[in-house]
Amino acid sequence: MSKETHQMSEVIPYNVANGKWYRNHLMDLSVLFAENDRIKMFELNYTQNGRSYLLKWSQDEVLKFIVDKGEQDIRKNNSPLVKQLMTGPNSVTEEVIKQKFSDYSVQIPTNIRHFILANI
Repeated sequence: MSKETHQMSEVIPYNVANGKWYRNHLMDLSVLFAENDRIKMFELNYTQNGRSYLLKWSQDEVLKFIVDKGEQDIRKNNSPLVKQLMTGPNSVTEEVIKQKFSDYSVQIPTNIRHFILANI
């Protein structure tokens, strides 16, 4: 399928004050805004090679985590859990994340898209 088919779209309703949520088949993006409409925090959840990851930005700090989806047993629907902080070199690079986000985020507002790309 083409990149156009898998563009991120806004999820409505998103019951978080001053927040927006966008998603597609590979990524979920949650963005929280300060009162002045500046981005206060974002979380980008993404899947690569069958594993789930979380990139969290807050006040110029970027943290990367491995996420346990909680669904290894198909008979249960467990909630995802942040499993561990990723440190040092790993197979999930900023360039791969940036490229995928760039490819699939064309339809989200430009100011949000540019902010995320600048802070991955």
